[in-house]
Amino acid sequence: MYRGFVRHAILAWKDHSDEECDSVFASFLAGLVLTVLGATRPRDTAASSLVLVPAPSSVSSMHSRGRWQTLPLVKAMQHDLRGYGLQVEVKPVLHLEGVKGKSVQRTGASGRSERIAGHVRVDETFIDDDSLFIIVDDIVTTGTTMGHCATSLHQAGAVHVIGVALACVESEADRGDVRHM
Repeated sequence: MYRGFVRHAILAWKDHSDEECDSVFASFLAGLVLTVLGATRPRDTAASSLVLVPAPSSVSSMHSRGRWQTLPLVKAMQHDLRGYGLQVEVKPVLHLEGVKGKSVQRTGASGRSERIAGHVRVDETFIDDDSLFIIVDDIVTTGTTMGHCATSLHQAGAVHVIGVALACVESEADRGDVRHM
């Protein structure tokens, strides 16, 4: 969950360029990918490649942070996963075009969805449909970004798409009837 120490660590890494966290976070995400693959990947597709795709950031976010924060994560993940004998590529093919405002300035899933709907672009027209595309994001708040990214990859020809993230925001359903003031 995106709270407490986890929240502070991710925010420091994301907004204050704590790049020493890149390898630690990448190792966590690589372990998550290995867990998901062990549970879901059919044995007959073990030879197909994995394609790590960093979730896109807006141009203004990249400018203010000085980097595309998920790109170093996927590069470090690639190194970790290759250590397990997997064929792994990094393809930063997703981009946000024409997005205005920060996602944190939008409330609710519908506001976040409206912000990026129709703005996720895939750079490459040919996508190998035998590969497993893994979208890597930092925080899942409503799932909107991940959903739009997956849809864009599917439309570009990707058949197998999953997503992983460092943390997710606790939903109201997760909190039960607790009210936060």
